Amino acid sequence: MKKLLIGLFVCSLIASVASAEIMMTGCPLGKGKWSVMPGVMADVNYCNMGRMSYMQMIALGYGLNDKLDVYASGGLGYSSAVTGKMGTMTMNSYTLNLKYTLIGESLTQPISLAVNAGVKSMPMSMTSMNQMQGSLGLIVSKMIKNFNPYAGITYRNTTQSYGNYSQIDYTIGTGIGPMEKMLMIEYTLQTMSLASGTSFTTLVGGNTYTSSQITIGACLGLN
Repeated sequence: MKKLLIGLFVCSLIASVASAEIMMTGCPLGKGKWSVMPGVMADVNYCNMGRMSYMQMIALGYGLNDKLDVYASGGLGYSSAVTGKMGTMTMNSYTLNLKYTLIGESLTQPISLAVNAGVKSMPMSMTSMNQMQGSLGLIVSKMIKNFNPYAGITYRNTTQSYGNYSQIDYTIGTGIGPMEKMLMIEYTLQTMSLASGTSFTTLVGGNTYTSSQITIGACLGLN
């Protein structure tokens, strides 16, 4: 039961254009356990143009065994226009993610530590921005009564016809409230590196930039 409660907010990557959020702790769901999470995110300074993007999503997680979890999610989003550069854009996202717990929090272990890897497809109304992304990350968390603060670092590599890019994300977040109905709030700083000589570099005004993302989700156990 404890694994289920801890794992209520261990959910898959939320879909966004910049794809920065993790929304999970290092704790496993537990074998045969399910969780679901609806959520929303706001991405500030998307594509280094001062524009905002938003995403609504729903994620489903399942514990394959006591250490390995699988997650799937779908999302629908919108980004604002930037005069002279890019119009309003809608987007979808489909994600499959795995998380393996290296250290599970217990009486003898003060923290939880996990690695996560995922793939994501992101078709968009501006088809040249359609994306495929792979990610690999490390997450550490600590349960403190009705709080479960966590931190993560994630490397992501994205392929798109408009120009490829990679990024490293630095994330802090926490779960708040009773474990069976927990609110999650997360902040991520993204550091983006664009492939040289592409039209994407011209669009955003350089090869590197930073962006911030805030994500909120509510996680519930299904069994």
